[in-house]
Amino acid sequence: MIKKYVMATIKIPMELKKDNTIESFSEYIDMSFEKIDKIPEKKNITFDDKYITEKINNFYSFKESESESESESESEPEPEPEPEEQKSIIIKKEEIKKKNKKNRITTFKIRDKLLHRQTSRKYI
Repeated sequence: MIKKYVMATIKIPMELKKDNTIESFSEYIDMSFEKIDKIPEKKNITFDDKYITEKINNFYSFKESESESESESESEPEPEPEPEEQKSIIIKKEEIKKKNKKNRITTFKIRDKLLHRQTSRKYI
């Protein structure tokens, strides 16, 4: 019997409250699956609330330090990149095909009875 393995990626939106508790919004869960050939190595991590809050706090402290470094770098004026030349399309008059429009005159006058096999439209 052939063993089949699937890797599930689960995205759960969570709210980290002031008292370090986590509230997950289960109605917004997003899951995706991908095929894998073998099971990855086992990790010795217990995914409890303490571990998750620690990871989230580390994530936010990292984001805040990034934003502070960006604000410091914004104080220094950065050289503006030179604008690239935009490619333009040039169409010559010779390249455009001339349309020959024939004048078509349509009349609704009463014609001879012998014209029932012909059209009443006159092409000029």
